[in-house]
Amino acid sequence: MNISEIAFKYYRVVYAVLGALMLIGFISYFTLPAKEDPTITIREALITTNYPGMPADRVELLITKTIEEAIRSVSEVDEIRSVSIEGKSIIHADVYDRFFDLDQIWDELRQEVNAVVPQLPEGTQAPIINDDFGDVAVITVALLADDGFDMADMFDQAQHIRDVMYGVDGTKRVDMLGVQEERIFIEASNAKLSQLGISPNILVSILQNQNIIRPGGQIDANGQSFLIEPTGNFDTVERIRETLIPIPDSDETIQVRDVAKVTRGFIDPPTQTAYYNDEQAIIFAIAMSDNANVLDFTPRMVKQIEELNQLIPAGYRLEIATKQSIQVENAISNVTVNVLQTLLIVLVVVVLFLGMRTGLIVGAIVPAVMLITLAVMSFTGMTLERMSLATLVIALGLLVDNGIVIAEDFKKRLEEGEERDEALSNTGGTLAIPLLTSSLTTILVFLPLMLAQHVAGEYTRSISIVVLISLLASW
Repeated sequence: MNISEIAFKYYRVVYAVLGALMLIGFISYFTLPAKEDPTITIREALITTNYPGMPADRVELLITKTIEEAIRSVSEVDEIRSVSIEGKSIIHADVYDRFFDLDQIWDELRQEVNAVVPQLPEGTQAPIINDDFGDVAVITVALLADDGFDMADMFDQAQHIRDVMYGVDGTKRVDMLGVQEERIFIEASNAKLSQLGISPNILVSILQNQNIIRPGGQIDANGQSFLIEPTGNFDTVERIRETLIPIPDSDETIQVRDVAKVTRGFIDPPTQTAYYNDEQAIIFAIAMSDNANVLDFTPRMVKQIEELNQLIPAGYRLEIATKQSIQVENAISNVTVNVLQTLLIVLVVVVLFLGMRTGLIVGAIVPAVMLITLAVMSFTGMTLERMSLATLVIALGLLVDNGIVIAEDFKKRLEEGEERDEALSNTGGTLAIPLLTSSLTTILVFLPLMLAQHVAGEYTRSISIVVLISLLASW
């Protein structure tokens, strides 16, 4: 008894399974995570180390070379590129394309870099390792303010807004762009300092020693506990101005305000600025979780932004700058239209050449296989994007071949006088293996796209997988 006979004997079960899979496939089209393009893994880490004031050649010799030697001990690293400029070392570490579990590799790289930190010159800032380049902002929002609000006020408001955005289901990361870093500027008069015998280094040392948060401890008295919180660290600019500085060779002290001008401001020139419609703004770049659907996540975030606009103080406003969901929806809609057009063309051609009844029977395989393919994609955690949908167009002309061959052979056997049950058994028994061989041959042609150890392989992997699913379902 071959597959065709078993399927015919238990046709109710077959219909039930096919019906369930087609229903799941139909629902999956609307629920599968949607993306514009397949996800590509960024296998690169950026190691930045600062030493303010050090010449570029010294940075290269004392910092960059030392860290490069540590990175080379990580066997998974393929290429190391570095740039040494005055006061900064920038190193790019690229991992071989064949590796996908990058978290362990980055952990090993951090351990190796941290191990050589004691070998760096005294005063070198701790290396900053950035290995998270894969997050793409699916929606960007601009925070604007009317005249009268400075960047410090905007930043305080932006921090509150970012906390609320993290509360939206599916939010992975919210980066703020265009934020200007604040500094406390102390402009000392060299004439006054030299007159009093106070060096700038002494002034800096006194302020640094004062601005330290120290643990106070706890006192237990007769069963009651009291927490001790030391004070003295700076919490306002005025506290800095009032700091006392001892005058050398004297018992007298003087306040910082008497020898220096203390102000609060922004670094100049600014490191980064952001503008939206010619207005200076703070931009929120919002990335969603990998398993979230951009078509579902974006409306949730837009609704939250509308609510925030009603809650934030007057004079502030949030405006949506970009939404990736528009491009995703357009891309999927365009490819879907192409799939439906191709499906209609295939059905018309089959009906014209095979006749109405045979053509409709063979043509019914096409939508059935497409829906089953979507169901399997849902089971395996695949995403809906242009590449996987476009592959269905490629597969349409291939998967209909099995139906044509079976239908024509079955029809021929009936014309030669075989009984229907006999024709069913002989057709399935004769053509099952040849058609499987034909399908596997086509699948193997697309196999290199799935096995390619390259970034291009990640982008085209869904092609071979969809072809594999659709052709086996058709068989």
